[in-house]
Amino acid sequence: MKALIFKLKGKYAHFKKVYSNSSSLSYYVPPRTTVEGIIAAMLGLPRDSYYEKLHSSNVKIAMVNESYIRKITQTLNYIKVTSNKHFHNPKSHTQIPFEVLTDADDNELSFKIIVYFADENIHNELQKRMTTNKFVYPISLGTAFFSCHLEFLGIGDLENKTSNNYIKTSCVVPTSEIKKINVLAMNGQEIVKETMPRDFKKKRKIDKLQKYIVLKRFGKLEIKTTNYYELNYKNNKEHILFM
Repeated sequence: MKALIFKLKGKYAHFKKVYSNSSSLSYYVPPRTTVEGIIAAMLGLPRDSYYEKLHSSNVKIAMVNESYIRKITQTLNYIKVTSNKHFHNPKSHTQIPFEVLTDADDNELSFKIIVYFADENIHNELQKRMTTNKFVYPISLGTAFFSCHLEFLGIGDLENKTSNNYIKTSCVVPTSEIKKINVLAMNGQEIVKETMPRDFKKKRKIDKLQKYIVLKRFGKLEIKTTNYYELNYKNNKEHILFM
């Protein structure tokens, strides 16, 4: 199995939680559905047209948070617009708390993505666009005003593995795949549990919600799991689990 490996980098990000209402709360990492949208933007797929094509049954996506993520809260001033004149002379507005992700060490946020396509044509098209940095639509980290840039790392080999021993992984891990976490080996590592959408159905309805374990700071987590994948890339080996 061949997988494309790339990084998404930017100064700020916001990935709105699906259950967030008046306050715009953010996940610590982009959900799988957000990565789908970024891939669709690169390929120029129309809005709401790609949910089946990029479904988890056709596309496997793994993610590594390479930052030390912290959240800051800003307040956005939204205006009510029902006609063109309201852009210049708004009649009403409301203030909304808005969570922003940034790096605690003042570096760029960096999310490494490993993606496998069952459809070789999509694999080849995306590889071509990433190597030339020519995308149909601009890409961003969650919202249009948090633009990002892509660093293409190359192609890796994936091999399905099984083990009864602990493995080390830096990936965002579905809780359903975890049998046990080696807490003694965490060395102060902070983890959070996030409930994020995995797939969409037609009309942008959520198909499935999945619980994940996320590392707030780049590092390793020792877990026992039934199945995982070994990624071989430039003489390096990583243990990964797909979202």
